[in-house]
Amino acid sequence: MSVRARVSPEETRCRIMAVAEGLFRRIGYAKTAVADIAAELGMSPANVYRFFPSKGAINDAICRRLCEESEEQARKVLASPLSAPDKLRATVIGLHEHHKGLLNDEKRIHDMVEVAMNESWESIEAHCDRFKQYFAEIAAEGVAAGDFDPDINTEIAGKMIFAACAGLFHPTLIAQFERKKEKPDPNAMVDFLLRALRPSR
Repeated sequence: MSVRARVSPEETRCRIMAVAEGLFRRIGYAKTAVADIAAELGMSPANVYRFFPSKGAINDAICRRLCEESEEQARKVLASPLSAPDKLRATVIGLHEHHKGLLNDEKRIHDMVEVAMNESWESIEAHCDRFKQYFAEIAAEGVAAGDFDPDINTEIAGKMIFAACAGLFHPTLIAQFERKKEKPDPNAMVDFLLRALRPSR
């Protein structure tokens, strides 16, 4: 008699997320229902709801993982020996390229992230807050090294840098700009920010 291996709740959660993400990639976020996810897994929708209270909760968990990918990249930049100006450039361009890549390579996943940002899901809000903090840390490093004005408030600077770069980060705005002849230049934005952050003469 065969004995079925017991699957942990965390493993089941991961399976649900993997199947949901696969469906989002194949048929799109909007067209995917919890019933579709359950059918792919060979379980009832009620069983899916035992692990995620709603379709939104599944989407939120997937978005959280996608956000972690760009955050990991940013943390590597922060831990590197680069100067604060170079860290600022690498972080801004890295996040822009990450979101642009979702638009170009994974259009249906990009659609899901776009909805998440428009609905201000908890994971997206936390993701934005973490990047504001990353920029604040870079600003603090720049002040300590003499690269940035010593009188700036680094916490406010982090928020202002993020706000100034919103057009480079938001999937909806990236998609709109991609359809226009004149596209935003992340390097030009960083050049502008660095001029604003330099010590006054």
